[in-house]
Amino acid sequence: MQLDRTYIFNPYYILRPDRHRVVITESGAYFDIPSESAESAIYAFVHPTFAVVLSFFNGDCTLHESIQGIARYFNSSEETASNIVSPLIENSERAAFEIQGHMSVLPRNILVERTAAHQNRDYSPTMFAGITQLDLATERLYEGPLDVHLLVNTVCATTCEYCYVDKAIHTDGQIDLARLCEIIDEARLLGVRKVDLAGTEVFLYRRWDALIEYLLANNYYPYVSTKLPMTRKKIARLREIGISELQVSIDSFQPSLVAKVWAVDGESYVPKMVRSLKELSRQGVALTVNAVLTRTNASAENVTDILLQLRDVESLKKITFNEAGPSPAKTEAQFRKFRLNADQMQGLESAAHDVKQRHDLHFDVVWSPGEKKSDYVNTYDVKQKNFQRRATCSAGTRSLTVLSDGQVTVCEELYWDPNFIVGSIVDQSLKEIWDSPRARRFSDWRREDFPAAGACRSCSDFDACRRSGAGVCWSRVVQAYGRDAWLDPDPSCPKAPAPAYEIYSASA
Repeated sequence: MQLDRTYIFNPYYILRPDRHRVVITESGAYFDIPSESAESAIYAFVHPTFAVVLSFFNGDCTLHESIQGIARYFNSSEETASNIVSPLIENSERAAFEIQGHMSVLPRNILVERTAAHQNRDYSPTMFAGITQLDLATERLYEGPLDVHLLVNTVCATTCEYCYVDKAIHTDGQIDLARLCEIIDEARLLGVRKVDLAGTEVFLYRRWDALIEYLLANNYYPYVSTKLPMTRKKIARLREIGISELQVSIDSFQPSLVAKVWAVDGESYVPKMVRSLKELSRQGVALTVNAVLTRTNASAENVTDILLQLRDVESLKKITFNEAGPSPAKTEAQFRKFRLNADQMQGLESAAHDVKQRHDLHFDVVWSPGEKKSDYVNTYDVKQKNFQRRATCSAGTRSLTVLSDGQVTVCEELYWDPNFIVGSIVDQSLKEIWDSPRARRFSDWRREDFPAAGACRSCSDFDACRRSGAGVCWSRVVQAYGRDAWLDPDPSCPKAPAPAYEIYSASA
């Protein structure tokens, strides 16, 4: 440790008091978090003692001064304070500590050396000192959502064969911009980590620039994604308001495939997109590309062509090839027409690897395969092992989505499904919606709420799964069994019946 150096609580992380614990997670002020600098998917409850310690590293004191402040606050020796702090300085591995029988796990690079690029943090011990009656187990946040998604419209520039958007309610900016700004203001006061833009084509929202500018002013960097070729003027406006990173969706550069997958004029679209990518790069916008592969465009020729077309886009950092999955907006019959065979992605990945090696591409190529039948139809032991490793569902426990007409849902993939609507920001605040009985039930289920003949009602793991654990993927349940069977178990659960609908890749 260099006691005369200044260390700061890593700007890529934030601390949020949550009544009976503190949340440590990644900041929503960044489009992308470099893996070498911080963990981009950290979410943990920690003992308030650690939050107090970290609050002494706002960037305006040397390490020695911070240690002295910690020692005075806890009425301990500087040696004791130093022993607590030293494992947190540029730590290359996670650090785990036990206090009062509670285990806290802190991510990599908690404290980093202050540079001229770092702005001071704004934490104080008083923010965390009053936390009592510790609870590091309850999944649902007490004080409000961690993430809020804004669906500003349901207008698209394309009609994708794999569309994931429920367009049953066609709205274009039905919520007034002033009300959206009020939601952003409330989110900031609640300690919301990220306010993001969900769903469709944000650049078809008439006040897109004002909305994004207001998000950035409140330290929320939205994950902006588009399928639209952008003009030089629009790109300049993006740069002016502070957008330096952007995702572009591209499923092909072949006009005939673009016409089939997106139902647009490919002959007109392709040259415009090529010019747009080059102009974005020229104006210094860092890019990521997202490509969805269906039976229509999943060929080695198309994948190779996409990679070679992107060679000249100097600001491109990464392209992700995604296998098209099922959608609540599509029927099973529609999905069966465009889904891939189980082994197709592996062959395409091999072809892309050869292209990357042969042409020394400057960007990363990432593959996101779909789900296979074996994920849902397998032995009990295999499904049990996989189910225990499932991702935690954030619906109703740490996120809300504001739909384009003001209604609020806990699941952004299920849109206006009435089973998941918990309020409306037209006449309610985010806090009122979060504290409402309809929102709270998503972490306060009782066995009696579930069908008597279903697997969940009599399950010995009910509390650990439905009340305090990872929960279920509601969208997957609806896709697998239908909207009327939304209280069925997650189809990946070992006690669940086989899906009534095929929601996985076709058999090879």
